Amino acid sequence: MPKLEVVHDDDTFLVSIPGGPRLAFTRRGDRWTHRLGIAVEGRAEIAASLESDAERDPPGSVMSPIYQEIHRHEADGETGVCLLLTGGFLDHHFSAAAGFVVRGEEGILEIDVADRCRGRVESLAATYTVALDSSRLVDADSTRVVWTGGGLGVFSLVLEAVAPCSLALAEAGRRATRAQVLATIDPASHTQRLRYRWRWARNRGATA
Repeated sequence: MPKLEVVHDDDTFLVSIPGGPRLAFTRRGDRWTHRLGIAVEGRAEIAASLESDAERDPPGSVMSPIYQEIHRHEADGETGVCLLLTGGFLDHHFSAAAGFVVRGEEGILEIDVADRCRGRVESLAATYTVALDSSRLVDADSTRVVWTGGGLGVFSLVLEAVAPCSLALAEAGRRATRAQVLATIDPASHTQRLRYRWRWARNRGATA
């Protein structure tokens, strides 16, 4: 089984499987943003979180949760790691658990977000720019999207929404896609939930 590699300093938290899945959290100003890719020299990042902006987004609409603190939770250092993230955006207070595990040659990132807000929440999403266009889509519906080819090499990249969340796709220029995980809003609750996972799966019969 491939061994998980973890690099952590004041501005970066990098989790990767050599030659396989790669997840990087990077501090930008007062925020931690994250990107997904393949841990092979010369490969570009595949997906990047698109952050909420107080000057652009209405107070009740969250394009992506904001994370300002990141802490590593104890986990098996060879096959998995769990990160606890917290942050705030206007009246929203976010807390999330992000678990990255290795199963065979597959990498899985599961994210569970809670948005606590006393104001009205019209929408809660996690939004990513994926550097793969529609020609790289091999499957897509409201709960699961699969990309292959391009910078993924021998892997497929899968985005899955955990019910009752759903997915939406839109073009982001000629060579990219905007992917959103959308929460089902409960107007009777002050806490909204957003759950989804990314999976890197080696294509059958593929060789590096």
